[in-house]
Amino acid sequence: MDEVSFVKDHKYLTVVLDFKTGRVTWLGKERKADTLNDFFEKMPQKKLKQIKAITMDM
Repeated sequence: MDEVSFVKDHKYLTVVLDFKTGRVTWLGKERKADTLNDFFEKMPQKKLKQIKAITMDM
């Protein structure tokens, strides 16, 4: 997970990547806790159970 600025006045997107492939799997508006909550709430339980690790560059 990471955030990316896309406008000079500090507007951000939250980016979720697949670690193994490097592919973007999800984009969310802003970089807030609610943004990540939205990601996890929309993910099927079967996929949630397959998550082994989450990393961020904070």
